[in-house]
Amino acid sequence: MTVRFGNKFGNQLAGTYTISGTISGRTTNMTGSAVIIESPIITPTFNSVSPICAGGSLNALPTTSLNNITGTWSPSSIITIQHYILLLQLQDLCATTQTMSITVNPVYAFQKPYSMCQGLTYSWRGHKSYNRRNIYSALFTNQGCDSVYTLTLSLYPAYNFNETHSICAGGSYLMAWSKSNDSRNLPCNYLTVHGCDQYLYITLIVNPVFAFTENHSICNGDSYLWHSQNLTTPGTYHANYSTVHGCDSTYTLTLTVNPVYVFTENHSICNGDSYYGIVKT
Repeated sequence: MTVRFGNKFGNQLAGTYTISGTISGRTTNMTGSAVIIESPIITPTFNSVSPICAGGSLNALPTTSLNNITGTWSPSSIITIQHYILLLQLQDLCATTQTMSITVNPVYAFQKPYSMCQGLTYSWRGHKSYNRRNIYSALFTNQGCDSVYTLTLSLYPAYNFNETHSICAGGSYLMAWSKSNDSRNLPCNYLTVHGCDQYLYITLIVNPVFAFTENHSICNGDSYLWHSQNLTTPGTYHANYSTVHGCDSTYTLTLTVNPVYVFTENHSICNGDSYYGIVKT
């Protein structure tokens, strides 16, 4: 037998109520009474959950409250946002739903590219100075969550060139910025397209130049053989040569031609006399 009642008791206050209904299969009406007892509304309470880091995992949340209210959380897992709210679906109809706020702290990753000239150093985030091409990482913690800083350090090359040149004494060598005849190591500084130093070291050698002077005299009619030349007239002569380093060696001759004299005299004497001429001693 099924009893159907036409009265509804939703949202009724506590008290005694008269109900009426029909019995299935019969037309007989029946009446009765019902007592509604109002139970108190219970609010589930939970301990707070500590913040987590983005990308981290959340421990399983309790499904029974501190005051023994049972339910399930929706959604059942947490995603990475700054502030997340979970809704507790209750099995106890006399309990209110409960929410739980969980703070998700961010995790940061910073990229720092830096380029400098070879031979320099770069100080980064309070760490030691770096001077080698590499990728470096530094770890910092904020609110218990890691933040990774990555430095990608690139080095531009610095160049040093060495050259050796030679000149003859009295000559000069044209360098990039000036003429020089100093026999020493001379630096010349340039900058690369990246602003890095580029040094050119020039070693300059000054080779000697020779000059020889001679004075000779001959008698008129004679000749003087000098540097494959037969000289018979007075004057200044030059013979030019080159050293093994290509420098001049000059020989200078001053040739004097002394005259030769011939004297003719006529003298007479008597037979039996004598004549004393010039006696050469």
